[in-house]
Amino acid sequence: MKKTILLVAVIMLATLSFAQTTVSTQTSSNSLFTASAGPIAINLNGRSNVGVENINSLAITKSLTIEETNLLATGASLTGFYGGASYTTNFDKWLSAHTVLPKQTFGFYGRFAAGTVQNTMLSKSHFSTKVAGGILYDPTHGGQFTITAGEIGYINAPGFGKKPNGWTAKTGIAWNF
Repeated sequence: MKKTILLVAVIMLATLSFAQTTVSTQTSSNSLFTASAGPIAINLNGRSNVGVENINSLAITKSLTIEETNLLATGASLTGFYGGASYTTNFDKWLSAHTVLPKQTFGFYGRFAAGTVQNTMLSKSHFSTKVAGGILYDPTHGGQFTITAGEIGYINAPGFGKKPNGWTAKTGIAWNF
């Protein structure tokens, strides 16, 4: 019990120390490569399923990245392989100018991806699209890693019943190199 309390205290103190870091001139969008992973909820045909999404991206400009996405939701027997792009807005500059939040803390983005989705039970692949938007949070203000505070999206997944269109909700962590 004492070890658990000590572990919780150490994690809380480490979390609070993020706020003490100095603001760097580097933004998270200056990273060349990003690898992110996180849980995703997928709702198709009125059923919600939990899966995992892995996104690897390459920065083209400070705001535009090209991405490769792997999606796996075993409860829905869904496997998806996508290629796409995401665009991050400069709303963070306005937000930091009008609030007490430091610069390089939040990023707002939109993402589009197209590829194949497979119903592993039927072994059939179909063309699929995904559109999403979300909020990124950088606790270090320096771009080492970012947390997807929340992402809401739309997925078109033919081969998954009479209503193959649905929504997604996601969170996760990204490591920037």
